[in-house]
Amino acid sequence: MKKIYLFLIVALILVPFVQSEEVSDIEIELQLKIKEVEIIVFELRDEGFSIQRVNDTLEAAKGIFEVQSQRKSRQKDFTLVDKYLDEIFELKKQAYVTRDEINYVYEFYNDTKKNKPDMNLSEVDKILEEMQFEFDSERYDRAYDLSKKAYSRIIDIEGSYTAVNLAYQATARTLKNFLIDNWLLLLSILIGGTFLYFLFRNRIIFFKTKLRIRYLERQRGVLEQLIKETQSGYFEKSTIAESTYRIRTKKFSDMTRDINRQLPLLKEELAKRKKGEKPFEEKVKDRSKNNSKKKKKRKGSFSIFKKKKQNKIIKKKVVKKKVTKKKVTKKKK
Repeated sequence: MKKIYLFLIVALILVPFVQSEEVSDIEIELQLKIKEVEIIVFELRDEGFSIQRVNDTLEAAKGIFEVQSQRKSRQKDFTLVDKYLDEIFELKKQAYVTRDEINYVYEFYNDTKKNKPDMNLSEVDKILEEMQFEFDSERYDRAYDLSKKAYSRIIDIEGSYTAVNLAYQATARTLKNFLIDNWLLLLSILIGGTFLYFLFRNRIIFFKTKLRIRYLERQRGVLEQLIKETQSGYFEKSTIAESTYRIRTKKFSDMTRDINRQLPLLKEELAKRKKGEKPFEEKVKDRSKNNSKKKKKRKGSFSIFKKKKQNKIIKKKVVKKKVTKKKVTKKKK
C-alpha cells in the first residue's frame, strides 16, 4: 500500500515536466513551419504572384503564436496557428496549378482567335476578365473554376461556329450544283414567266384595280356607319362629348373624302383596262414622245428649206458674175 502511494506522488511530480516538454516540441515545430512559410512567401513574390493574402495570413499566424507562447503550458493552444500555416501551403499549391491552367486557357484562346477571327468570343472575354481579377485577388480556387468554364465555353462556341460553317458550305455547294444542273430549266421558266407577265399584264392590273375599288368601297361603308354611330351617340343618346364628336367626325370625313377622290380615278382606270385602251398616264407619255418626234421633224425640214434658199442665192450671184463678164468683153471689142 505504501508503494502505491509513493508511485502516485512521483507521477504527479513528473506529469507537468512531460507536458511542458511536449508543448515545447510543438512550439519548435511551429517555429520551423513559420520559417518555411516565410520562404514560401518570398518565393511567391519572386514568381510574380500577389502575396497580400498570404502575407496577412502569415502575420496573423505569427501574432497568435506569440500570444499563445506567453501563456502557461496548459492554456496554450496552437490549433489556429497550424491551420493558418496549412492554409498558406495550400494557397501555394493552388497558385501554381491555377497559373498553369490560366496560361493554357489564354494560349488556347489566342490560337482560336487567330485561326478563326470571325468567331464571336465576347462572352469568353467577360469570363477571362473575371478569372484574371480572381487570380490577382489570390482567390485561386475561384480563378481555377473560371478557367475551366472559359475553356469549355470556347469549345462550345467553336463547335457551333464549325457546325454553322459546315451547314453554310453544304447549302452553298448544294445550291451551286442545283443551278449548274438545272440552269436551262430555270432560264426557260424565267423567260416564260416574263412573257406571261407582259401577255397578261393588262388583266393583272385590271383585277388588282378591281380589288382596290372593292376594298375602298367597303372602307367607305364602314366609315359612314361610324359617322352615323357617332352622330347618334352625340345627338340622341348623349354618350359622347362634344370634343370627341368633333374630332371623330372630322377624322372620318377626311378619310371618306380621300376615298371619294381615289374611287373615280380607279374606276376610270378599270374601264380603260376593260376596253383594252391605254390608261391616261401611258397616253400622256405617248403624246410627249410624239411631240418630241414632231419637233425634231420640224427642225429637220426647216434646215433643209434653209439650205435650199442658200443654194438659190449662191446661184443668183454666179449668174450675175457671168453677165457682168460678158458686158465687159463686149465693151472691149
